[in-house]
Amino acid sequence: MTSRNVQRNADHCKAIEQVIKQVCQQYLDQGYLRVAVLVLQRLAALEHLSLGGKAGGWAGGILWALFEHNFYHAAPEPVGAMLSEVLAVNVNTIRNRRNQVEAALGMGNPHGAADYMHPEVYEMLDKITQPDRSLPSETGLEAITMQLALPPLAPEAQQALIEAFQAKLDRLMQDGDLDLPQMKALAAEFGITVVDADQDDSMIDPLFDVQSQRPS
Repeated sequence: MTSRNVQRNADHCKAIEQVIKQVCQQYLDQGYLRVAVLVLQRLAALEHLSLGGKAGGWAGGILWALFEHNFYHAAPEPVGAMLSEVLAVNVNTIRNRRNQVEAALGMGNPHGAADYMHPEVYEMLDKITQPDRSLPSETGLEAITMQLALPPLAPEAQQALIEAFQAKLDRLMQDGDLDLPQMKALAAEFGITVVDADQDDSMIDPLFDVQSQRPS
């Protein structure tokens, strides 16, 4: 479980990458191929992880993890059954590999790196927050300013986190009114702390300004 694993992984990578390319070329697109190869390279560099076993199992696990990370954008349905059939690997094996991939790279939560986002998903999330986050003025709602204290993540990961939070916030606000305590509870689900605009925020870093709404 030392650098020997890294050397062995380099050998396994060739077979796994070949399977990934075949699946992406036949069923997916270049966006998934790019991020899948990136995931594979990062897994191969981990000294504590061995990529031994069926190449199809690892290829399926990587793709399944990416589908989840990208909100199942353009994913075949049902994912597990499709991957199992195409790769000729038991679905439980693929599921186990998916769990290993998510755990090894921190993809199984909203804090996962933006590096693993499909380009179309990243672009879609970017548009959600540009440039005005407030509801139309004819709704009669008064805008309030909040500041969000984000977890200590890389800038790309922080951006992905706030975009995911904003997307869910927007959906909930379309369904009905939300008060500040409810917004704080929602933010907490993403590991974010909401600070009122008039509250002492001298100890909070970094901060992200966001417009929310409340009834006037």
